Amino acid sequence: MIHGETVKVLHPSIAGMDAYNTPIRKWTEESVDNVLVGTPTADDVATSVNPEGLLVSMSLYFPRSYQGTLRDCKVVVRGIEYRVIGDPVALNGGLTPTSWNMQVNVCRDDGR
Repeated sequence: MIHGETVKVLHPSIAGMDAYNTPIRKWTEESVDNVLVGTPTADDVATSVNPEGLLVSMSLYFPRSYQGTLRDCKVVVRGIEYRVIGDPVALNGGLTPTSWNMQVNVCRDDGR
């Protein structure tokens, strides 16, 4: 039987404004069990200005039991923080043979 990993979802909230009237974000942490983690894909985005530039992306598959929204969230996978792309939506297909129904694309930028 397939079983995924536990990841941490970081949910943003506004905790006030700073001296420049910019929102101050506060992050709350939620553990989610049984998330399937895809293979990371790296894209070399290095330029003469940013020679260390690297974009890493991957797909995560969240279990049916997860009911939260992931818009503007971050996900910590194996100790590395990734940013959620877009607003993932769970598939609504009735009876299906798997425990996962939401694909979540995440990425991180290094050296940029």
